[in-house]
Amino acid sequence: MISNKEKVIFTAGVLLTLSEIIKQILLYLVVNNGHYDWWYFPFQLCSLPMYFCLLVPFLKKKKAILCFLMDISLLSGIFAFFDTSGMHYPILILTIHSVCWHLVMIAVGIYTGINYRKSLKRRDYIGVINIFIVVVFIAEMINYMVSKRHVINLFYVNPYLKMNQVIFADIGEKFGNNIGIIIYLLAILAGGYIIHYIWMLLGNNKSINKSRM
Repeated sequence: MISNKEKVIFTAGVLLTLSEIIKQILLYLVVNNGHYDWWYFPFQLCSLPMYFCLLVPFLKKKKAILCFLMDISLLSGIFAFFDTSGMHYPILILTIHSVCWHLVMIAVGIYTGINYRKSLKRRDYIGVINIFIVVVFIAEMINYMVSKRHVINLFYVNPYLKMNQVIFADIGEKFGNNIGIIIYLLAILAGGYIIHYIWMLLGNNKSINKSRM
């Protein structure tokens, strides 16, 4: 039985998927004149909510996915607005799409956090770390295979390209590109844990307040 909360999350996934299909069509037909640009392959860190939201209702063990949405995806959505260079596209509708996409990410992260913050534990973040490792590995494998013929930079961690994320690009210049990539990935996990801890505190406070009533 799918809960109402899961229906909301699933609906967000459907909307993201439909909008991504339209985006890919416009990129292929309008922007790139019938050529596929692997730079826009939909497996970035900010693409993951599209897949995870669709999976939520069908998973028996879904806490790790939910925590990922409320921690890492929320973090990614927020920090995308600190460096909006990746949101700009050759046609206005795609730029608007990118802005809306990240706003939906933030909304889904907050919605998930509010509704599933109860009983959160520190150890729940282990599931988030495991998912993160898997998706980064997949992204790197795609980067490796596609880079032989095309330009691609999934998760912005392609070792064949210079790190271009704000702050981490400077780290890469000073200490080496691979060090910059590693610190970037560790920073994402650290930031996600901070958000996870905040949700955990909010959930515990809610439980404490109820017990006092």
